[in-house]
Amino acid sequence: MISSSITPQDINQTRFSISFGFFGQGAFFGMWGVLVPERSASLGLDPLMLALFLLVIGISLCAGIALVTRFEQHMPTTSILRLGGPLLAFSIAVCFLTLSLPVFYIAGMFTGIAAGLLEAGLNTQASQWEQQSDRRGMSFFHAMFSAGMLIGALVITGLFKMNIMLSIGIISGAVIYGIGMMWRTQWMRDPASSASTTDATISLNKAIIAFLGLLIFISTLIEGGVVDWSALHLHQYHNLSLEEAGRPVLMFSVAMTSIRLVGDRLASHFQTHLLLAVPMLAAAVVLSLALYSGQPTIIIIAYGLLGLALGNAFPLIISTAGRLSGNKPLRQISMIIACAYFGLLTGPALLGLIAYMTDLNMTILALAGLALVSGVACLSLPRILKPD
Repeated sequence: MISSSITPQDINQTRFSISFGFFGQGAFFGMWGVLVPERSASLGLDPLMLALFLLVIGISLCAGIALVTRFEQHMPTTSILRLGGPLLAFSIAVCFLTLSLPVFYIAGMFTGIAAGLLEAGLNTQASQWEQQSDRRGMSFFHAMFSAGMLIGALVITGLFKMNIMLSIGIISGAVIYGIGMMWRTQWMRDPASSASTTDATISLNKAIIAFLGLLIFISTLIEGGVVDWSALHLHQYHNLSLEEAGRPVLMFSVAMTSIRLVGDRLASHFQTHLLLAVPMLAAAVVLSLALYSGQPTIIIIAYGLLGLALGNAFPLIISTAGRLSGNKPLRQISMIIACAYFGLLTGPALLGLIAYMTDLNMTILALAGLALVSGVACLSLPRILKPD
């Protein structure tokens, strides 16, 4: 583990551990995005039933976050990660493979709990790494998540194309991630409480937590909407094949990965609120025009632009929270992450209600509207963070 006096070797080893955690999570989400049409067909899910499943995961994820914030004194970050990794790998593999609807929902509950534990632990680790190494790294870590999404989506798409059993890739990925998270030892050690830590957390007050939570909620709601509904929209509304319908998830993942790889460099040259607001507003306009055109190819390209807009939203907001919360950020970051994943997993459930009440085209149009709201809200970030 890493002590208060960290060496370059410690920095690199810990960076790899955090990257591995984010990459594996992203791979499972990428697999899910491509598997949505198959799961819907195999289990007989209509949009309302799929929305209910996402709601189960979202509520369970909030329960996992609550466990972290409630028992943070008794649950070191390292223990959280070693528990959450194998639990996520096993439960989400069951979701991908089961043909039983009750088992599907039960496994979804455990998937949500595990995701909550991992998100709190990994983002706290990333924030502590930034502070102790005095380097920006949050965008890189989330680039690993996006790279994982891309690889996961490519694996499932490839298995579809080659007519190979999906269980091969799913089980292999679950075993590698579960064992890997159990065996990783190079993590940031939770620092002891100190007076300076208490003083630092005062700057991250409830109003700022609520505002940052709102921003990240909208951003991840849009992200979850793309992952969960884009393939289904193109498959059912535009009659694309299962393989072709998975392309927006691939395009979206490539765009998010690319922008996150340069996100730390961009953050050192441009103001945070501009990096968030300008691309989000542009993406809202482009996606709206793409839906109006009704051309699947243009819609897929629009998802790529939306990925560029959303790529650095999560890491920039979490990095901002980490800097304001001092060297003991677990509770504050966990609260904001709860908002993030509540948006990522329960927001698409609300979008499912739109699909159920109207149609899938209106669901995707709602994503464009949310991007517009997010962009406008980000413009007020300097005023919210302005010291009294």
